[in-house]
Amino acid sequence: MLQVNLAFPDFHNDQIIRLSCSQLGHVRSIKIQRSPSAFAVIQLADNTQANELVSRFGGSAIGNYALVHLKQMSDNAIAA
Repeated sequence: MLQVNLAFPDFHNDQIIRLSCSQLGHVRSIKIQRSPSAFAVIQLADNTQANELVSRFGGSAIGNYALVHLKQMSDNAIAA
């Protein structure tokens, strides 16, 4: 599960997700879905990177895509 501030617009959360995931490989695209539950579909350069991302954050990998649930950041993380 990735922690983001769900009160922020998708553009800002896209940047947060991209920074978190870029450690594991090249992020090609991110699509954020907020309803009925928040998740991101993250396209990486290859299957191995998607599998590594899912191993780290949980979720499901389909080819070079990872589907990862999003969680609201704690108030302490937002204030920092």
